[in-house]
Amino acid sequence: MATDSPQIDLDARRKHLARFQNADGGWGYFPGKESWLEPTAYGALALQGQPESKRALELLARWQLPDGAWHANARVKNPYWGTALMLTLYRATGRRDASYARALEWLAKTTGAEGSLPVRIVQRFQARIVDQDETIHGWPWRPGNSSWVEPTAHALVALKQSPRAGELADRIAEGEGYLFNRRCPDGGWNYGNKRVYYTDMTSFPETTGLALLGLQGRGAKELKPSIERALSHAQTTKSGLARAWLTIALRTHSVPVEGNLPTALAPGGDLAVTALELLAYDPAVANVFQVGRLHS
Repeated sequence: MATDSPQIDLDARRKHLARFQNADGGWGYFPGKESWLEPTAYGALALQGQPESKRALELLARWQLPDGAWHANARVKNPYWGTALMLTLYRATGRRDASYARALEWLAKTTGAEGSLPVRIVQRFQARIVDQDETIHGWPWRPGNSSWVEPTAHALVALKQSPRAGELADRIAEGEGYLFNRRCPDGGWNYGNKRVYYTDMTSFPETTGLALLGLQGRGAKELKPSIERALSHAQTTKSGLARAWLTIALRTHSVPVEGNLPTALAPGGDLAVTALELLAYDPAVANVFQVGRLHS
């Protein structure tokens, strides 16, 4: 395992995840809470090669639906955005089987509800509410809903990492177009809208990082204002979640983040943030979201 950075206690974070892994092999968002896919996938990515990661993968494999999508936890059985995250996890851990193929097919066919007749009618009569092109499809949190920045970013990473990236170039380009269409005037991203009632929306650090993650491979010139905004967010945010995503995303664009490192564990023992901090600062697992690293 790579040598830990002297600026952040990575071992404490690994031990924290191991200590609060649930009996079923998953993680909740906080210690003692029921297992959910998102923190479990982040934990499995952060602890790759460890017994805890293997147990988490065994649990998650049981949560895949027949159509290829994953559901959120043992009780919530509807397909949702975490399928993209599972594709990233399966690729990172070298799993390329029928489960991966079914999930990729499901994700490639999933689109947001923007462009549907009800949405077009609302846009026609209430066009002043938002300023965006509803004909460009990203990805939704759940099928049948409108697209949002975060699930679109994760879907783009999953598709770009996949062996079908070339075949899916048009869908990837549309998803990237969705993100550019939703970019705020300050260069970053809000969760969905860039302008409402003629008022410019302010970008958020975590969604700015995620959008940049999804836009890997795009030109430096068109991303320049977004990189600058992300660096500004990275130096000022107090959110461990935001700082981790910004660090992960900027690394994929070969832009280092200096200073503003976390010291104590995330408030409340937040397990998703703990795992993301490992993915941001542990050299052993620092490139799992990098597009191209896993191609072969």
